[in-house]
Amino acid sequence: MVYVRTVLNMIDALLDALLDSLKVFAFVFCIYFILSYLEKFINKRVKNKKSSPAIGALFGLIPQCGVTVTFSDLYLAKKISIGTLIAAFLACSDEAVFILIGSNKWGSLAVLLFSKLALGLLFGYLFDFVLLRKQNKPETIENIDEFGDSCCSHHHKEIKTKSEFLNKLIHSLLHSLEVFAYVLAINVIFSLMIYFIGEDNILNFLKNKEALSVLLCVLIGLIPNCSSSVIISELYVLNGIPFAALLAGLLVNAGLGIVYLFKNKKEFKNNILILLSLVVISLLTGYITLLIETLI
Repeated sequence: MVYVRTVLNMIDALLDALLDSLKVFAFVFCIYFILSYLEKFINKRVKNKKSSPAIGALFGLIPQCGVTVTFSDLYLAKKISIGTLIAAFLACSDEAVFILIGSNKWGSLAVLLFSKLALGLLFGYLFDFVLLRKQNKPETIENIDEFGDSCCSHHHKEIKTKSEFLNKLIHSLLHSLEVFAYVLAINVIFSLMIYFIGEDNILNFLKNKEALSVLLCVLIGLIPNCSSSVIISELYVLNGIPFAALLAGLLVNAGLGIVYLFKNKKEFKNNILILLSLVVISLLTGYITLLIETLI
C-alpha cells in the first residue's frame, strides 16, 4: 500500500513537471511568433543601450518562467545584450507572485517586485556599461521575409503573405518544441529531487536560522525549476524565513533560463560569469536586507 502511494505521488510530481513544461511551451511559442513579426521593432530598441535593460527588467516581472527561457535564447542568438539578460533574470519572480497574492502578502509582494525591478535596472545598465563593448554585442537582425512591392501583383503578394505566415508559424512551433523538450527533461529531474527531499524537511531545518536561511535560499533558488520559487515563497508565507531570504532566493532564481543558457558550450566561461554574478548580487542584497530588518 505504501509502495502504491509512493508511485502515485511520483506520478503526480511528473504530471506537475509536464504541466509546467506545457505552460513554458505555450508562452515561448506565443513570444516567438510575435517576435517574428516584431524583429525590426525590437532590434532597434534592444540594441539601444539606454532602453534594452529596462525592457529586460519589465518583461522579467511577468510571473512565468518561460520569460527567462526566451531571453536566454535571444541572448544566445546575440539579439540582446548581457545587461538585458541580467536585468530579466534579476526581475524574474516566477510562481512566487501568485503564492504571495494567494496569501494576501500584498505589502511583501510590492516591496519584492519594486526591489527586483530596481536591482534589475541597476545591474542591467552596469553590466552593459562595463561589458557591452567586449561581450555578446547584439547583432543586426536582417528580415529575410521582407518582400518588395514594386513588381508584385495583389494576388502574388497575398500568396507570399500566406506563405510568410505559415513559415513563421512552423518556425516558431519547431523552435518552441525544441525548448519544450529541454525544459521537460530538466523539470522531471528536479521535480523528483524536490519530491524526495520534501518541503517540510527544508522548513524545519531553516527555522530560527535567519543568517543561514539567506545562503540556503540562494542555493534553493539555483535549482532550475519552477518548484524552487514555490518552495522559497511558501517558506516565507509559513514564517520559516525572513523577507531577506525570500528576496535573495528569488533574485538568483531565473527559472529554467540559466540551464537553457548553458546549452551553448562555446559561451561556457561567459555563462559562468553570469551565474556567479547572480549569486554574488543575491547574497549581498540578502544580507544587507537582513541587516536592515534586524536594525528596524
